[in-house]
Amino acid sequence: MTTETKETNLQAFLRYCRYNSGSHFLDSGGAYGRHHEKPAIAEKCPEVVCEARSFDYKGERRVDVTATIETGHFLAGKLNIDRGIQAQFEEWAADRDESWYESAQVFCEEVLNLTKAASDNVYNHEQDLSQVYQWFVYQSEGASRDWVYDSDALTVVFIHTGCDVRGGYSAPLFCRSNGEYAVPVDHCAEFYASEGTDADGNELERDELAEIAEKWSAGYSSHPASRVAEDCEEVLHSEPGHFVARLKSGETVKVVPAVPYN
Repeated sequence: MTTETKETNLQAFLRYCRYNSGSHFLDSGGAYGRHHEKPAIAEKCPEVVCEARSFDYKGERRVDVTATIETGHFLAGKLNIDRGIQAQFEEWAADRDESWYESAQVFCEEVLNLTKAASDNVYNHEQDLSQVYQWFVYQSEGASRDWVYDSDALTVVFIHTGCDVRGGYSAPLFCRSNGEYAVPVDHCAEFYASEGTDADGNELERDELAEIAEKWSAGYSSHPASRVAEDCEEVLHSEPGHFVARLKSGETVKVVPAVPYN
């Protein structure tokens, strides 16, 4: 007797992040790697990493801060795959020859009798994702809530796994939000100060650390990494999980990246 192992929500998203979307005529001659050609993404890899550095530019000392959110982990934390609809679509689409975009829309509109409320590509906005994705939101006729706040809406996701962002997307994933929004509204890493000292070397209290990092949240800034860089005087140490910096206001703090809450 064998026991079938069910794929988890995270495993499914990570697998689709490496979906073989082949080549596309917009690719730059295969000059740089496609996501589907990269190694599989580990389930236990960090959800978000950062890099910070100080550098000289035209005689001025500057700081650069970047963050990368692992898309598969991000999506798995925000959305749950609707297994019933996913299986129904895969069976229905098996013998069709439209593009994934076309077949997903026909399926939602003609089979599920839903209405498209919105669509977008996160590439069009500030984001720190390792891979961008396109999404559709579908609602039932007469839905009582604005689509943004309709957590019962059906969200269809196509993850970019190719080369040029204009082509090379995965097959669709049919999802339900596990939060209050139909789709995630923030795609940039936040930052917080986990510990630190003031200009005199005194240890900072929790409320002081929170006050320092208030402007480093996605709710305050459209791109928190840039705001952190603006507040830093010098980077003293940097590794993927955090960096230590001296701020322009005099404090020295350990800065940690985090996935935005929404």
